[in-house]
Amino acid sequence: MSIQFLTSLLQYREISHFSEGVMAVKNNNGKWIFIDKNGNKQFCLEFDDVVHNFRDGLARVKFNGEIGVIDTTGKFYQLPNKFKYAAFFNGLACVESENGKFGFIDKTCNFVIPAIYEYVEEFYYGDYALVTVKGLLGNQEKIIDKQGRIMFPNKISDKFKNNMYERIHSFNYGTKQ
Repeated sequence: MSIQFLTSLLQYREISHFSEGVMAVKNNNGKWIFIDKNGNKQFCLEFDDVVHNFRDGLARVKFNGEIGVIDTTGKFYQLPNKFKYAAFFNGLACVESENGKFGFIDKTCNFVIPAIYEYVEEFYYGDYALVTVKGLLGNQEKIIDKQGRIMFPNKISDKFKNNMYERIHSFNYGTKQ
């Protein structure tokens, strides 16, 4: 980064960090904008708040009082206020519905996996996520794919679950087991 760019950051009230090539900065009007590494404003919209910086091609923002996400072109997608959201991982975000169940939405804020689970973990490690389903004998952990299909119908032992996640993590980050 150039001295000129770093000096230009002094004009902003607050700055965040670079994520996916852009940085959120708060201007003197109290609004947030995104700038590139040259200090150029990236989108015409100004935001009330930036909840999460860009991850997986989306940033969670507040615009005109509404929570939503923007994509890398600056298009705003409003999220229904009745849900709680996590950040996007591998194209999907975990959503808690008003009845306390969890599911997943895609980048256009449409449900791809319905909110039917007691608990979910994000798709941190690629194509699989750990979910908790309510069963006749209590809660059971299952592993689902991005279409919501249960991959292992039997009870998952902690040893198997930890080993599987270690292998997925190692595969995604290029280390050998």
